[in-house]
Amino acid sequence: MVDMKRISSRNTWPYLILGVIQSLLLLFTFYKYNNKKQLIVLVLSCVGFACIFEFVNLNYLRAYQYKPRFLKNPYLDNIFGAILSQVIYIPFTAVFLSAFQAGWKLKFFFTAYFAFIELTFIYMKVYQHNWWKLIYTVILIPTFFKLSDVWLFFLKRKNVVVRLLSLFCMSTATTVNILFGLTASSKIRFKPGKTFTWHNHFKIEPLYALTISFVSTLFIKLFKERTASVSSFLALKAVDYVMNQLHVIQTIQNKWLHNFYHLFIIVMTRYYYRLIYK
Repeated sequence: MVDMKRISSRNTWPYLILGVIQSLLLLFTFYKYNNKKQLIVLVLSCVGFACIFEFVNLNYLRAYQYKPRFLKNPYLDNIFGAILSQVIYIPFTAVFLSAFQAGWKLKFFFTAYFAFIELTFIYMKVYQHNWWKLIYTVILIPTFFKLSDVWLFFLKRKNVVVRLLSLFCMSTATTVNILFGLTASSKIRFKPGKTFTWHNHFKIEPLYALTISFVSTLFIKLFKERTASVSSFLALKAVDYVMNQLHVIQTIQNKWLHNFYHLFIIVMTRYYYRLIYK
């Protein structure tokens, strides 16, 4: 888990300071915005989008590398940096802009703000590009801001597709972060081959997280509450069984804890369902 002795590292402070700034921005948004439920749905939907984007860009394409030095293991530290970026920094800003119906001038300001932060992080050697370029950031961030605007627009109109995708994204956001906690605390490992490597682990973990989220979303949307919970749990155990038979899951330390993880995801997805549909 987080190594408290490393918090004093020069690498950690830029991430912490930016996290505080963006969190205050979100708190201000919640304070001012009337429909709190709608805002929770938008926040977690944006986090879910960002997680899916990062699955591809970081886990598979290795576009860049984060170096916050919160964790001793460089692979875990890299993923933790990505979680900070994709769970806090950019989604919180997108929600702020959408909630207050910000125009393109403010969107341009925050795009320049994140571009400056990216360059600063590179200069400080707390983040590096592999094949990624700054221009990609400058193009994609305002695109993400616009996606958040469109999503809020359709949420307000109770669009069927957007509501269902929101449920999936919210479940994904929760699944990803809890699963990372299990990984960092050595409770679960994925091994799609004879030898365990962190690179292979983080190729399988996103697929597992998306599968768990999809199953939970599907059963909770299709069935009544009690039936949905039981059916979801059995389906998730079936997923684990198949992965065990394929020798993809190497270890699940403390199976009771893993069962609790599944139950927690189901409970949270049911809660998200009520936020969206009730």
